Amino acid sequence: MSMRRTLFSILTLMLVSGPAWASQGPGRAAGGPTVTVAVVRDGPAAGEDLARAVERELRSLAGEAFEVRFVEAPELNGGWNADGTARALRKALDDSTVDMVLVTGALGAQAAAAAAPSKPVVSGFPQRPDLFAILPRKGDRSAEERVCFVTIPHRVLGDLVAFRDMVHPRTIHVAVPEAYAEELPGLRGELHELATALGLPLEILPLGTDPVASLDAAGPSVEAVYLADMGQTLPGDRRLLIQTLNDRGTPTFSGTGHDDVKDGALAGRLFPHSTPVVRRIALDLYEIARGTPPGDLGVDLQVDSALLINAATAKRIGYVPSRELLVTARYLHPEALKLPEKPLSLGEAFRMAREHNVGLKISNQNIETAVREKDLSKTTLLPHLSAIVGGENRKIPGLEDIIPDTIAEAGVTLDQMIFDDQRVSQYNSAKRIVEGTKQAYEVSRMDVLSRTGLAYYTFGLMRVLARVERENLSLTRENLSLARIRMEAGYSGKDEVYRWESEAAKRESELLLRQADVESARIALNRILGIDQSERWTPDERRFDVKVFPLAGGAL
Repeated sequence: MSMRRTLFSILTLMLVSGPAWASQGPGRAAGGPTVTVAVVRDGPAAGEDLARAVERELRSLAGEAFEVRFVEAPELNGGWNADGTARALRKALDDSTVDMVLVTGALGAQAAAAAAPSKPVVSGFPQRPDLFAILPRKGDRSAEERVCFVTIPHRVLGDLVAFRDMVHPRTIHVAVPEAYAEELPGLRGELHELATALGLPLEILPLGTDPVASLDAAGPSVEAVYLADMGQTLPGDRRLLIQTLNDRGTPTFSGTGHDDVKDGALAGRLFPHSTPVVRRIALDLYEIARGTPPGDLGVDLQVDSALLINAATAKRIGYVPSRELLVTARYLHPEALKLPEKPLSLGEAFRMAREHNVGLKISNQNIETAVREKDLSKTTLLPHLSAIVGGENRKIPGLEDIIPDTIAEAGVTLDQMIFDDQRVSQYNSAKRIVEGTKQAYEVSRMDVLSRTGLAYYTFGLMRVLARVERENLSLTRENLSLARIRMEAGYSGKDEVYRWESEAAKRESELLLRQADVESARIALNRILGIDQSERWTPDERRFDVKVFPLAGGAL
């Protein structure tokens, strides 16, 4: 009974004090309070409807505490025009049945900044500190008392620096909706400041309802595209634009999260653009409905800003990531960049070493040379049979009838050495040299096989250690994401985030070192095998029962 009284008291207090529930509106449900949210759009919804997603999330948060009613009407659509959006916002603010307003785009945020609204206004357009920074802030709060918004703290400059260092373009084109390029007066100033800090020209690529036509109109000078926002573009057209750029070999970097990377953009940040933003907006609406002033709500949305690269796109356009990016970045379709590896067992490694090792080839050649020298010295001990054939044609005046004119002779000579100490000693020495070179070959062979086994084991061990470091890095990144969530929820401070960021950087450094160890071990193995050093292998890994072969006293 006491619990029911407490719940009734809380509900009564919220009905009296909560600004969203203070009056009975036409859409109010008979069984409880109703929160009415007017949706003001920059223009017709293109792609995923943010308002519908926020409505679903808000209904889930509200549960049975209150009813949710979203109001949409043609007159609340700005038609991709700044003045039209401002009129739509004013109409929503003047509607007495509306409790709060949700603006879905940059033009709506700009109108809210200039409107001095009398009702809570929530902006669903995610700002960045150095691009589309439309609504002012004071610390981690909105500078406007009745306006709240969402900011992704990761700066666009960081994206552009990463993009520049990846593809080294002469100019980067920044893709934005055509309406934003024309109706946001602060956009060109922000891009000018970014270009100055970047040390590289930035050009606006205005995208209309047909982005491919907009790209064609820009001409052949487009060599790298940063996808800042494409609010007027349908999802299918957005994917078509990315694929068209890929067909032309033009690298793309998405500033709106990994959704574009999944659709084929070369790179982007790991954070998903839609889901966290939708949840934050719904949570802001929920808190305002409970009576929290919009100016008291935080604006920063902590997200994972790790670099994400589409390996299939990289292979398609001929981009090869640096060794550092191979470790620090995350990858979609990583198999596309993986260099082909051949399976290699220990027995196969021994066979290849015997056949191709340079040292063994030299030792084997020494044996052949010694055998030939032995055979040569042996010939001096064997009988020598020689044939003599000769003839003479002569004429002696006055003796023609007494002495023949032609004399022919033939003979066979057989020589056999009876005893020659020098020749016997040379032959015996040659035989000993042959035996010695054979023994030297065996020593070299055993040494090569020993070093082959050690190199094979070291190579496999380095791969395992690199895999362990990669798993440690993945776990550290998960802990970092959890720390950001805890900080956003108020359970911990920034010190925990900084600690995990430091740990993640340390793990990335360790993984880089391990990757270098793997390459060194692979090259050392190939040198011993006597093959091309570019060859890559997958060593045979055998699992064993730790109960039979306990490690660390059974602790592992």
